[in-house]
Parts: sequence; C-alpha cells; structure tokens
Amino acid sequence: MVPSHRFLRVVIEGLIPDHPSETPEQRARALDCSATFVRGQLEAMPLVLQILFAGGMTVFTVITWARWWRGLAALGAARRRAWLHACAYGRVPLARQLFRPVRSLAALAYFECIG
Repeated sequence: MVPSHRFLRVVIEGLIPDHPSETPEQRARALDCSATFVRGQLEAMPLVLQILFAGGMTVFTVITWARWWRGLAALGAARRRAWLHACAYGRVPLARQLFRPVRSLAALAYFECIG
C-alpha cells in the first residue's frame, strides 16, 4: 500500500530545499534516512488511511504522467521541485492534504538525519 522507498525519496528530494552548508553526500544520506523513516511511519497508519494515501499517490502519478509524459523521477530537479511545490502548497486542498504527512515527517526526519 505504501509507496516504495525510491518514490518517497524522489518526493522528499523535491520537497526539502537544498542547504548551502550540506555536502551532496550528507544530502543523499539524509534523503535515504528520511525516506526510510517516512515509509515506516506511513506503514504504521491504519489500513484505511494507507489505502487512501496510496490512492492519492496513484492519482498524483497518473496526473504527472499525463502532464509531462514521464514519471516524477524522470523530471529534472527544478521541474520536479516546482511540480511538487505546486501540488503540496498549491490551490487544491486535497493535494495539500495528500502531501501534508510526507512533508511533515520528511522535514522532521531530514533535519534529524542531517545533524
């Protein structure tokens, strides 16, 4: 039900901004750590919420393919970040709600892992 580690890492990479004080190696480790943490927390949700979340992410993936003719991971970093921010912080309330748990958990884990 929960998206793969790879997919979550791509999403988190688009949601968490780069910081000038971190090295690429630190960022890669923190993104992996964050994706593992987020996946674990999403798996701990009740099954009903996991199903709703998986459905929402499926719709997001379909819309991404329809708009760009490629998956999220295949988009360039700038385009991926802009697309994720448009969805996660945009005008559509359901999209904002879909990304809220990922944003919150990812920020918590990322800054814990980077430190």
